Amino acid sequence: MEVKCKVLVYFRHVNDEAGSDLSSVAQYPVISLEFPYDDDPALVGEDSQKLMRFSISFAQWLLEVKGKIMDLNPNITDIDAPSFFVTANNIIGVSMCGSGTEFVEFQLRWEKVRLDFKEWFDNHDFDLNDDFEEIHALYHAISDARFVGRFQIVRDRNGDITICQHGFTPLNLTDESRRLFLEYLNSLYELTIKGEADYRYSMAKGN
Repeated sequence: MEVKCKVLVYFRHVNDEAGSDLSSVAQYPVISLEFPYDDDPALVGEDSQKLMRFSISFAQWLLEVKGKIMDLNPNITDIDAPSFFVTANNIIGVSMCGSGTEFVEFQLRWEKVRLDFKEWFDNHDFDLNDDFEEIHALYHAISDARFVGRFQIVRDRNGDITICQHGFTPLNLTDESRRLFLEYLNSLYELTIKGEADYRYSMAKGN
């Protein structure tokens, strides 16, 4: 298992008729981002020092991504460092934005991503040199979601894919585990999969 922190971003404003109550501008999050912080939310809320370290990390990350968020709402001129509220299952942060009537709400959710693909890949006993063409075919079957070589791809209504191959258990991949599998395959070669393929092609052409 690998733990990922997903940040759902909502725009909110002060409703004049309701006084200080916050009402949602958008019923659904306007953007979903990934925050590189893997501590369990329950642990973050255990003491003030852990929450402070978390707040500092989030504020630094927010500097990198706030441009993306501000581009989605012309009423937002800046995003202050948020105040956080720790619940049993997640963390909610609220930031004041510029005028004082616009707010951004961050809902942080920790998700466990299954890494079954590593075991599935190891069961093939691929030789990274001799079996490169097959690994290359697997990479493109996953990235393009299509039948390549021996790897048949089936896509379901949710957008998840399943790799079907004779003699092996089918492997289901969500969007996130699919991305991680591609990263894992690229990490096997110093030049990445594409770089390795280009290198082998140029060497074969030179010969």
